[in-house]
Amino acid sequence: MALPTRPKLLVLVILDQFRPDYLDSAANSFAPGGFRRLLEKGAYFPDCRHLASTFPASSIATLATGAWPAQHGIAADSWYDRSIRKPVPATDDALLATTLAAQVDALPGARVTVVSLNDAHGALFAGTPDARLFWIDDNGQFSTLPDPPDWLAAFNAARNPDSLHDARWLALGARPDAPALRTLNFSPERPAEFLALYKSSYYAQDVQFDLALELIAREKMGQTGTFEFLCILAGSTGLLGYETGAVSPLMRQLTLRLDRQIESLLNQLTKAPGEKNFSLVVAGAHGAPPVRTARRPSPPPSLATAWPSAAKPWRRPWIATSTPPAAAAWRNTCIPSCTWIAAASAIPSPSARPPPAPPWSIPPSPATSPPGEPAPPTMSGSAASATASTPSARATSFSPTTPSMWRTSRRAAASPTARSTTTMCACR
Repeated sequence: MALPTRPKLLVLVILDQFRPDYLDSAANSFAPGGFRRLLEKGAYFPDCRHLASTFPASSIATLATGAWPAQHGIAADSWYDRSIRKPVPATDDALLATTLAAQVDALPGARVTVVSLNDAHGALFAGTPDARLFWIDDNGQFSTLPDPPDWLAAFNAARNPDSLHDARWLALGARPDAPALRTLNFSPERPAEFLALYKSSYYAQDVQFDLALELIAREKMGQTGTFEFLCILAGSTGLLGYETGAVSPLMRQLTLRLDRQIESLLNQLTKAPGEKNFSLVVAGAHGAPPVRTARRPSPPPSLATAWPSAAKPWRRPWIATSTPPAAAAWRNTCIPSCTWIAAASAIPSPSARPPPAPPWSIPPSPATSPPGEPAPPTMSGSAASATASTPSARATSFSPTTPSMWRTSRRAAASPTARSTTTMCACR
């Protein structure tokens, strides 16, 4: 059997914080030539997992190099550098492994182009100064390294974000007078707030794909006789997900807008360089919790009084909450779409009269309290009944509809079931 002919153009689209169930929840509203075409005619891996940390920088470096974080050196978005005694961000200078883009760029005549929402992630993926890098700067305009093409100034002028001040984000297909899902409010005193709203909206996502289409058409990508590699790092999904969570109406609308952009990209690639001359791969960088993440909240006064160390949440690997556990998630910690993880830490019954039980649940257990600390109050609920049948278990799976659960411990979060899922599609 002969090997397939190598395509002349490889297009990789990386979506920050894109869960596989986004495709399931919005499938009925997809256009025929977007995600639907990828799912029906391409290869689809809904359970692809990085089995590593879910920091965007780590995920991008893993996709860029094909190596584990311990091998490529990007273990987080930032870390403490003991040599200079201060935190440092993840940059391409810290990469210890070569990237796919750098390998392609080393081929005779090959070209590598990266279109990113920010320069740091774009440079991290490229891994080589020879790649062309486009990113959205602090003015909402595309900047580039090295020198910009002649047509970029006109492109930026036609898509100036200043024209979107107080723009109304409407649902796809809604009437012009329909209520807005969000307004991109602008204040001259706080321009950074507008820029943040812009970058987390479909407007910034659209302009990234518009630039990619412009590059393909103007530079005849895939038609020059040499191999070319184009990567689009779409970060709007991540920014919006950090703010609103994975199941918000805005995230669904952003997914539908993304579907239309994928359709436009596939249509352009089918026309030129042609059906057999390109490969398109769409990958999610990492997963996301179902609701927006937050810092661990302070415990109720009743628990803080009954057990003093509860007022110091860093001393306990668990936290009880009346809402789904992602609402009390550690920052930058993701929960997979397939299951909830609960840390079933054993909590003893109190020796003194307990205060009134709050509405959330803490399972009773015969274990002992830490030395010098009174036991916490005994409470009841779904979490207590769930853990009673498995007193020795350290982690128990719950349905997402369970009203009261345990937040996952750091040890439980390291288990394979607690790692966030990643989507990968391919089309040839």
